[in-house]
Amino acid sequence: MKLKFKFWFGNSTKHIIDNPIWLYTKKHYCPECRGELRRVDISKVVNSKSPEARDYDFSAPGGGFYHGNVKFIWTELRCSRCGKQYTVKEIKKRENY
Repeated sequence: MKLKFKFWFGNSTKHIIDNPIWLYTKKHYCPECRGELRRVDISKVVNSKSPEARDYDFSAPGGGFYHGNVKFIWTELRCSRCGKQYTVKEIKKRENY
């Protein structure tokens, strides 16, 4: 049995979707000032051969892997009143999910 791997070279983009139903179906509020939290997209370009690459998942659709520079995009929550920004995991923990 031969294993086939697909490799994606060049500049690629990977969206990280964390808890979309929880994130989009209810309002979330700042734990500091109780202002409404709004979704903001955060992005970072990481090279697959850099030391920080071990903190990211370079798997691609269909069982392949991204190589080279990959732009990772994920959603965080920013308070509309005080401007403090939180990860989805931080807010889920504070909301006891």
